[in-house]
Amino acid sequence: MRADVGRIAAEVFGAPGEFLGRRIEIAGDELTVTEIAEVFTKVGGTPTRFVHQPLEELRAEAEEAATMFGWFENEGYQADLPALRERFPGLVSFETWLREAQ
Repeated sequence: MRADVGRIAAEVFGAPGEFLGRRIEIAGDELTVTEIAEVFTKVGGTPTRFVHQPLEELRAEAEEAATMFGWFENEGYQADLPALRERFPGLVSFETWLREAQ
């Protein structure tokens, strides 16, 4: 994934006419937490599951974590994956990244 960021940054800086004044979010995948757990299970071989903790319960233990998960639930990232994949072919999926990180 870091290679994707570097490659995209290089292309953006190399094409200021196309990108100047624009904001793009970079992503290679858009997975639910359940799908992320499934990828961890598939790649690592250890059964992994996601257990949802109510935000207010989490807030009592970790305010910043609750704020982050609340943002994920209510707003989240807005990457346009089809457009990104068309403009920057070969984006690395979470599963591929995880396999290569081992």
